[in-house]
Amino acid sequence: FRTKSALGHGQFGEVHKGKWKSSNGEREVAIKVLDPTKSHHDDKVKFLQEAAIMAQFKHPNVILLYGIVTEGGPVCILLCVYITIAPLAFSCNSFS
Repeated sequence: FRTKSALGHGQFGEVHKGKWKSSNGEREVAIKVLDPTKSHHDDKVKFLQEAAIMAQFKHPNVILLYGIVTEGGPVCILLCVYITIAPLAFSCNSFS
């Protein structure tokens, strides 16, 4: 995988737009990267617990988790499908 632009940040780190190459081809993904300053064991555990919870969901209205990377680069990365949507205010106004 490779990261591109930052999309936002949260409690555990930043989310980036990126590309992920697999045996099925290349996909645009959202990549959630654990902040290096959150290197305490408890932070990593919470981050991985979040990934484990995400992995349990299999529903068309829930973002699919592709995988978790814990070695060989930035610590603890989640790969999720990347979707482009309009801002919520725009979406709500278009239906009124």
